[in-house]
Amino acid sequence: MQPLDLKVHYGETEREDLGIEAVPEGDYPDKLRELRLKLHQKAKQEPRFRFYTLYDRVYRMDVLEAAWKRVGRKGKASGIDGLRAESILEQENGVEEFLAGIQKELKEKIYRASAVKRVYIPKADGKKRPLGIPTLKDRVV
Repeated sequence: MQPLDLKVHYGETEREDLGIEAVPEGDYPDKLRELRLKLHQKAKQEPRFRFYTLYDRVYRMDVLEAAWKRVGRKGKASGIDGLRAESILEQENGVEEFLAGIQKELKEKIYRASAVKRVYIPKADGKKRPLGIPTLKDRVV
């Protein structure tokens, strides 16, 4: 594999059109940023390559912590189970215990995604757009 190219172009103009903000470099730990870049480069260099062993990367604590930082912001909607990020943040060691529980379930391969609540949002043309509302735990995973 070639050395990491830290100046990979991710299509800034496309992001502006979609209304998606660029992720600041400081948001991810260095090891996670390096993993993401290596996976990106491998996928771009060999489009037919299949990644068969990524499961162990999902339950790394730095990956779960980065996911929590994205999902567990205050003021975000609760999941279908009614659990909000604020309730986890208010508990002593709440986030650590929450993420450790997720990591344990993923490591032991007993994690099962919860059912997603299906809601239909009316569109201007009279049709309805489906929207799935997962639990907070499922959003982190």
